[in-house]
Amino acid sequence: MKLKKLTHSKFIYILLIMCIFFYSVIYIAAIPYGGIFAASCKWDCSWYQEIANTGYALQPKTFPLFQKGQANWAFFPLYPELMRSISLITHISTQKTGLIINLSFWPVLICLCIKDLEIRKIKVERNFLLLFFLLYPLNIWYFAQYSEGIYGVTMMAAICMLRQKKIYLAAIGCTLMSLARPTGFMMTCCLALWYVLQEEISWKDIRRDQTPIIGGMVLIAGGCLGLFSYMLFLHNLVGDGLAFVHIEAAWHRKFGFFLYNVVKAFTQKHFIKYALFAIVSFFILWKMASKKWALNAFLAGVTAFVALSTGVESFERYFFGNPLVIQYLAVTAATGSKKRSYGFLGAMLFLHILTTILWFKQSGWVM
Repeated sequence: MKLKKLTHSKFIYILLIMCIFFYSVIYIAAIPYGGIFAASCKWDCSWYQEIANTGYALQPKTFPLFQKGQANWAFFPLYPELMRSISLITHISTQKTGLIINLSFWPVLICLCIKDLEIRKIKVERNFLLLFFLLYPLNIWYFAQYSEGIYGVTMMAAICMLRQKKIYLAAIGCTLMSLARPTGFMMTCCLALWYVLQEEISWKDIRRDQTPIIGGMVLIAGGCLGLFSYMLFLHNLVGDGLAFVHIEAAWHRKFGFFLYNVVKAFTQKHFIKYALFAIVSFFILWKMASKKWALNAFLAGVTAFVALSTGVESFERYFFGNPLVIQYLAVTAATGSKKRSYGFLGAMLFLHILTTILWFKQSGWVM
């Protein structure tokens, strides 16, 4: 089935109506758990709120005991600063603005993922893609006060611009992505490498500056601008530009061999679920490894490697919440018979309800 133009008003209306409908369902489901703003604000939400309300700390916490030695330096500034700015303008609490931001970014992210497929001439029915993204069980972090929304939008925007060879716009996306999450600069370097290697380069091209190498350097410069800005801020604040890396020790994260971490997780009762998520991710990456999905596999693979090399905890968030993984799974689910594809959506609806309830209950299965 041929895809219509992304900007077609009919699809935009359907997108907005479906998003509003799903937001309404989640709003109603959250009432027994204290309302949507309280129910969605779990786990790391408190860290983002703290930054938005009082700024970055001068020293690690000493209280409460379960957070002793931890500090909010591990959380990059783009999302909480946007929360703070909107809160100052609207006088709405940061807890509410944090959720409003993500609910606003979610349809934008869906559009960018579909736009990326259109640029690559991968033809899938857009209404099916829309339903898949909305029903996907592990999209929960896009409906909570987390940085997934702004990170996903900036990454997919950079990818779309890069595929269209709009280097400077892609570099701006890389700057924002590097300000959104610690992996932002890594993804920038991966994008630059992919851009350079996708075309053959001759010495003659290099001499004439007609080479993707220049574009790759521009991308890295954009990523450096974002990362170094935060590092300079931390250096001036606490005297350590790499405080966001060093403070990870308080969460017991240290670099190790990723396969060892996965195997070790099977021996720890509370970590078995993360090991299972890791095994499934290996299978998905193996299936994704093709020319058609090279960039998705590359970026998702690096994300998985970094996440598992520093520990398995919350791995499902870093890998299965990645828009590139969701995009691949959506296209894969769309292949085959229509009955099979929509049967898959029905199964996801059940899992989505379960995941949402687990999140509202602050279950350890989704962190």
